[in-house]
Amino acid sequence: MTEERPAGSATAIRRPASGINIDPAALTWWRESRGWSRQDFSDEIGLMGLEDDDGPLEVSRDAIAKIENGERTPRPRTVRALCEALSNVRVMTRTEHGEVASWEPSPYPCTPRDLLPGGRLLTPHEDEEIRRARLRHNRELRKFARAHGIRYRNPVSGRVYYSVPLRRAYELHVSGTPDDAVAAAVAAAVAAQDGPEPENGPLEPRPDVNDGIGVLDLPSRTHNLLIREGIRTIAGLAGKTEDDLLDIPDFGCAALTEVMLGLRAAGYMLAGARPDPDQLAS
Repeated sequence: MTEERPAGSATAIRRPASGINIDPAALTWWRESRGWSRQDFSDEIGLMGLEDDDGPLEVSRDAIAKIENGERTPRPRTVRALCEALSNVRVMTRTEHGEVASWEPSPYPCTPRDLLPGGRLLTPHEDEEIRRARLRHNRELRKFARAHGIRYRNPVSGRVYYSVPLRRAYELHVSGTPDDAVAAAVAAAVAAQDGPEPENGPLEPRPDVNDGIGVLDLPSRTHNLLIREGIRTIAGLAGKTEDDLLDIPDFGCAALTEVMLGLRAAGYMLAGARPDPDQLAS
């Protein structure tokens, strides 16, 4: 007589697959070699539309941050998605219907072995080095702004921008200009931020309608819901109505408010949108 195994026994529990102990610093190096922020990295994986037997391969900005901070070990399918995005370069081709994205192999492909401790680090080519230098410059610029009390975010939308007085003061600082001249430039930058600030419209150059929605700096959950729905560009998002977005599963009024504020900060709005998206939060 065969002995039946109790349904609740420990051996009947299916345990999740173990993560891979990659080197967090290696992942950061490869990401920065492409000149990507964590949101850029997440966007690229989403745009590639990667899939395996378990479904779509998507990695959020927060998940990338936890992996790079050593707080999470990625599953094998996540590592495959990371390497796939790092190993290909997006190419945009303009057609009569707009720009179409395709991917070509990068001259510097990344394999899972490269992310393990002791993996190789390559010297990035010139374009990648330029992007990495821009990231370093912006990071140091923000440190300078915080240290001197200069605002670099729109207090209404929270969108990052670098005003001309701030950039001028920072350039004097890094060029070894005498302290009194730097102090005068800092005072001018602080005074400039006390003037009237635009309530509606972008503080940075207006993004192009064909730019990805990553430039809107939306929260990860809202961003991923849009990507999952196939909404990947500003044009695709601005062409939707409020009802279109609310029809998306798990997309509520809070996410709608975030989208409308993000579009407004970039100088766009939803089709037929009401003028004041803040009303939705009440």
